[in-house]
Amino acid sequence: MPGQDAEALEILHNCQLAAHYLHVHNQAAANGWLEIAAKAATSLLRHIGTVRVGGATASVVPPDKAFYLAGLAWRRITDKRGQAFVFLNALLDIAEAVEDNSAAGLDMSDLVESGIPLVFVLPQREAAYVSDREMEEVKDWVLEISMQQDIDQRLAVRAGGDTTRSSTRTQVTPTLTRGARSCGRVPTAGATCTRARSSATNAATPARRAR
Repeated sequence: MPGQDAEALEILHNCQLAAHYLHVHNQAAANGWLEIAAKAATSLLRHIGTVRVGGATASVVPPDKAFYLAGLAWRRITDKRGQAFVFLNALLDIAEAVEDNSAAGLDMSDLVESGIPLVFVLPQREAAYVSDREMEEVKDWVLEISMQQDIDQRLAVRAGGDTTRSSTRTQVTPTLTRGARSCGRVPTAGATCTRARSSATNAATPARRAR
């Protein structure tokens, strides 16, 4: 079917872009090009959104992996720790939602104008990308930064309202995909999300969000 072919090509294109951004991030980080690595990791976040593959819902890039890589990359740049704070704080939210098996407390309001998809597959705890030890380290760092008044704990959004710096920006609104195995930010209290059964990545038990 022509429609199915177009959908498959779009998924393939997104996979190619994600692989490209991940490769650029890895190579830049290995060579000490910190800002290039951070920007590539941020662009990778555009590909955490859900796609339909063979009747199942999945993410091209597991959201926990993408937020972790972006957070660590910006954290290595001294004057960009506010960016890192937002991404790693989002990672803690995702981990907490996985632990609770519910998206009711998942707050992605910091990302509404970023160009980052707010609907994604909720990872399974057993398929975690970030280890418990790494998650504890992230939690401690986020708590430390949250108490520093001199750090702007917001994303730097360029003109046009996009943080990911991609040439094909996606408009997003906070929402929850009901009836599918995916979740995003819950706009109303009490809503729930079905845990994904696919092998996504990442979770550990974080403390409550540092704010």
